[in-house]
Amino acid sequence: MDLPTSYCRFFLNSSSAQYTLGFVTRFFPSSGKKLLSGPRIQRRVLTKLLTTIAILISVTLTALRHGFLCGTFQPAQELFPAAINVAAFHRTLELSAFCDAHKCRLVKISFCREPFFLLAGPNVIESEEHVLKMARHLKSVASKLGLPLVFKSSFDKANRTSSKSFRGPGLEEGLKILEKVKVTYDIPIVTDVHESYQCEAVGRVADIIQIPAFLCRQTDLLVAAAKTGRIINIKKGQFCAPSVMVNSAEKIRLAGNQNVMVCERGTMFGYNDLIVDPRNLEWMREANCPVVADITHSLQQPAGKKLEGGGVASGGLRELIPCIARTCVAVGVDGIFMEVHDDPLNAPVDGPTQWPLRQLEELLEELIAIARVTKGKKPFKIDLTPFRD
Repeated sequence: MDLPTSYCRFFLNSSSAQYTLGFVTRFFPSSGKKLLSGPRIQRRVLTKLLTTIAILISVTLTALRHGFLCGTFQPAQELFPAAINVAAFHRTLELSAFCDAHKCRLVKISFCREPFFLLAGPNVIESEEHVLKMARHLKSVASKLGLPLVFKSSFDKANRTSSKSFRGPGLEEGLKILEKVKVTYDIPIVTDVHESYQCEAVGRVADIIQIPAFLCRQTDLLVAAAKTGRIINIKKGQFCAPSVMVNSAEKIRLAGNQNVMVCERGTMFGYNDLIVDPRNLEWMREANCPVVADITHSLQQPAGKKLEGGGVASGGLRELIPCIARTCVAVGVDGIFMEVHDDPLNAPVDGPTQWPLRQLEELLEELIAIARVTKGKKPFKIDLTPFRD
């Protein structure tokens, strides 16, 4: 496959098409309006055409810069280290997500291979004021450290241990708040869905749709999420072998969406505990997509905390978050997922496993230092030939 063909093949997907459509609408209001109001097939054909032109221009300019058209050819892998090599897709995922079409707002997500990208935020939306405060501080820390940030918070915690527990503001109000975070601080959003009907609405706001661990094998939910064209982050079920994630990721691809990630969040160990097996982080790479480590939920103790008056709640081992985080980064994960709170002891959901905001920068600095020296992202080539003096 020649260079332009392979390059275009990688980027000509629904997300890049939407990005181009957004660009046209933003800078050419009159033409863009006609494009949006035209027949669907017209929008698709014209969008693909514009995207192809933009890509060919980019390829030509890059090729000239690297001497590709001047007799000093360099291998394509050196020109575009993660773009045209499909096998390297699990190391780098770069998408341009077009969000909020009526406002023509563009958000670009770049998931770099080094050192790692960060998905972080409070477990659940407690209030608009709280979420905006958390987003502001998280963006400040991530920007200072040079980490790509995706802000995380849930509009509904549908799988709470008790029916009396706080769940969040719900779909409609929650998405309004998340959209305000996105517009105010210009950061991409990740949030979770629990039912298929939620996917379309969530896809209009979120850049990444997260599939909860309990639902990682639910085909209808995975397909509905995939059809939004957003990046899909699938959490590995606490009850699943890492090999299951290969099948879950394939369900997303078969639904026409190549933008998928898988996430390790611990494995049940008895009834009230989870363990993190570092081998899973390696085995999950067989899904051929970015691997994320959830360093907070993986330290839950499900239904391990008795409540006064009866009933149970989930506990957690917050003090071990640095331990798990160091391990995952050393192994070479592509992304870190973590829940962060400014007042963990009073958090209404998963307080025992949320990391204190005041110590976020300190922990991330250490993790970046580990990521800089580890060779975990590269396979270790084992030589089994006989050793001779």
